[in-house]
Amino acid sequence: MDNQQALTETEKAWLCGFFDGEGCVDLNVAQNAQAKKRNTTKQWIIVPRLTVVNTHYPTIMRWKELLDRAGVGVYVAARKMYSAKHNQSWTATTHGHKRCLKAVKILSAYSVTKKKQFEIMSRWLQHREENYAYTLKDYDLYIEAKMEINGKGPNDSTLRHIYESCTSPKYSSMVRGTADSECKVESGL
Repeated sequence: MDNQQALTETEKAWLCGFFDGEGCVDLNVAQNAQAKKRNTTKQWIIVPRLTVVNTHYPTIMRWKELLDRAGVGVYVAARKMYSAKHNQSWTATTHGHKRCLKAVKILSAYSVTKKKQFEIMSRWLQHREENYAYTLKDYDLYIEAKMEINGKGPNDSTLRHIYESCTSPKYSSMVRGTADSECKVESGL
């Protein structure tokens, strides 16, 4: 259910401002759980994730309430405290293709500092809507996102996993209709 109308413009602006200050846009690499269950060759997938961390619990819960009203699922958890001198903090996470697609539509509207990151994630999400199987475009967008997020890009082992999932011939039999020039892998998203 895409229910952005449930939010006022002021609430959308507050969500965007809060995320610009406290949020993180990320594309994570994880092992495909389905391949792991079947005990088959490892496949690696890209999982979109939006995270907000804050020490003020009522603010985190307001964040969750507004996104819930908009039909975006949010998971809230207390973070582990490593030192008594630090305040307790909470993490509110939205992950997965469909949830992030809805959230990005809302959060990018008034975003200032995270606008470029939202644009990259939005392009990747749109690409995933059009292509169920991984392609080299996923690889390129992943690198672009990581460069924008942390300025240095992903590490070599992560790149190797993603590149293998996008190009290796041993994966080509997993998806019907694979062209020789563009190997594809089931995404599981």
